Amino acid sequence: MNVAPILRVRLADRFLVGNSLGVADIAVASMFVNYAHAGVVVSATTHPKTAAWVASPLSRPSFAGRIAAEGKLLAA
Repeated sequence: MNVAPILRVRLADRFLVGNSLGVADIAVASMFVNYAHAGVVVSATTHPKTAAWVASPLSRPSFAGRIAAEGKLLAA
């Protein structure tokens, strides 16, 4: 399923629901972490808003450290 066009509609705002990072953002961003571990990334060329949104929560210290640790575990 191609979720990028669906997300593009919701990404008129910075967050999926409300005015701050919430459970919806974490749930959807986590899905993209799994995709990235599998070598699938959102194209910034074809889906720039979605790619920027995905990068935003994943670059937060609370996500980035965990993602790096998972990457090391999966590489082992």
